[in-house]
Amino acid sequence: MCKMANNARSEYFRDKGLLPFQVKFAQSFLESEHLPFQELVLPPGTGKTRMAVALITYEMKLSTHKRILVLAQTAILNQWKSELISMLLSEGQTITPLIVDRKMYLELESSVSPGESPWPTTGIVLMSIDFAKRDDIAPSIMSVDWDFVIFDDSHLLRGKRRVFFNLLQKSGVVRRALLLTNSPSHLRGIVSSQVKYSDIVDWNERSLFPSFKKQLISVRYNRTDLERSFLNKLHEFVRSLSNMQSFGKLYEVIIIRNATSSMYAIDGMLRRLRDAWNPVRNRMAHGVISATEDTFQKVQKKLITVADLLGDSDDVSADINQIRAGMTMQPDQFLYLFNNLESLLDQIEGIRTDSKLDALLGYLQKDCKIIDKTHICIWTSFRSTAQYLISNLQDLKKPLYLMTGVLEPTERQSVVRSFREKGGVLITTDASLSGITLEFVNKCINYDLPPNPQVFEQRWGRFLRLGRNTDFEMVILRDESNSLPWEEDLAKAIEDTLLPEGSNS
Repeated sequence: MCKMANNARSEYFRDKGLLPFQVKFAQSFLESEHLPFQELVLPPGTGKTRMAVALITYEMKLSTHKRILVLAQTAILNQWKSELISMLLSEGQTITPLIVDRKMYLELESSVSPGESPWPTTGIVLMSIDFAKRDDIAPSIMSVDWDFVIFDDSHLLRGKRRVFFNLLQKSGVVRRALLLTNSPSHLRGIVSSQVKYSDIVDWNERSLFPSFKKQLISVRYNRTDLERSFLNKLHEFVRSLSNMQSFGKLYEVIIIRNATSSMYAIDGMLRRLRDAWNPVRNRMAHGVISATEDTFQKVQKKLITVADLLGDSDDVSADINQIRAGMTMQPDQFLYLFNNLESLLDQIEGIRTDSKLDALLGYLQKDCKIIDKTHICIWTSFRSTAQYLISNLQDLKKPLYLMTGVLEPTERQSVVRSFREKGGVLITTDASLSGITLEFVNKCINYDLPPNPQVFEQRWGRFLRLGRNTDFEMVILRDESNSLPWEEDLAKAIEDTLLPEGSNS
């Protein structure tokens, strides 16, 4: 009977379009209920979402009286919903997955009596991990039992996300959990299974991934004396900021990351910071706040929100309350920093060249001759930098496309469709590519680097996917004058994570 049941399950998953390795894992997962928290580590672009959707559909086929939670990045929740609906309909099930954001959660709360759980007793809930970890939402999630929970991109469970995961794990409300990732999350109490490219074959045991090369190319340049002088002064500013605030280190990373992206990004970020500080500076100048008043501490905590600092970054997150609580500098220290900030803005106005942009243009025009149907992607973490780049690449006289996180999913798909058909240069940010596959792209130029090698690995994953049949080059821009040591240290760390040339696993 057991063998017959296994065969039936195998045929079920095969009929859903799963590959042999996916069917094997699905079988193993269902048979190991004694291991409630499991993680599947597999190469990018190999169908982790489809496999998870097939598992959910199978669970709902056995019994519709189940409560299932999917935690993923906001940008791909609609993709999850679409795939779930499609596979559920193929089973004749009319269950509609529910995407829960702040507005929907308030609607759910208003539909029940005070003190009752707002969560449906059965069904599928889709939610952003960053919404789930909020102090007012996490306890509500842990107030009910969940038959099945999926964590997409579990390697991103860091900081407060990891705290939320640990609490959920200890709460005992989760019967089964599946973590999906391209790189191990190293979480406690998790049984991990890893899939390699060599494991990915079709039902005739033919490899689905050719032996492509994973190449990293460095384009080197030198900053001018004026640029280096400004960046040195910026370092002094962030060190002072870090010393004077409890969470100054976080500010430091955010500011330096803007600087590693582009002069345009750091200029905008510093101006936002100046605008946030200006009201207190003016009130002090007019004697409304004195150096001895406790009210200074109360006022300054309202100065900076995460939005003010991050501006337009697509991949940096922080906790607003922590940021505000970290504002602990004294009035004289505040004035010292404010004057330095004004000086930085004066200095950046005198910089007329952009060595990094010149290096990009030179590389595109000389070493990267764009012919018809060539597909090149330029990647940045900041929307302002993306706008800056597209305004400075018009002379290429080739199709240019801009895709950032502000676009709706349908708009992004339209941009990618045109890019695929016509070729040219796509300028994109991290958030805009969630759920997008670019296996047809020849080369990706990283105008700036993500915060760690793991996130850089996710960039590879947008391109090294099922369907690629050519080599692929990843390019990074490196400042030989080492004006920003953080950037060079990260570049070296990324190089250290690469596999030997010619390897694809």
